[in-house]
Amino acid sequence: MSSNGWTVSNYTTPNVDGHLTVKATVRHSGTTAATGNLTIFVYVGGNLVATTRAQLTSPVPASGTPVTFTSTDRWVPGSKVLVLATG
Repeated sequence: MSSNGWTVSNYTTPNVDGHLTVKATVRHSGTTAATGNLTIFVYVGGNLVATTRAQLTSPVPASGTPVTFTSTDRWVPGSKVLVLATG
């Protein structure tokens, strides 16, 4: 999934202490370092079940960085659909 030059790939949605977390590789497509506030909305069965956030800097353009998006929302079983937003 992508938004404003940021791409999130190779993600998992583990249960961490009862909370939904997104672990992923994040890349920025720009030619210089970039800072971003990224939000991933997580849906199960069409219902929003979690909002996860991460603030990061991409020191090397186009390189992949492992990122953990944290949430205070409870982990919910089921097939998840993720939507990335930047801002």
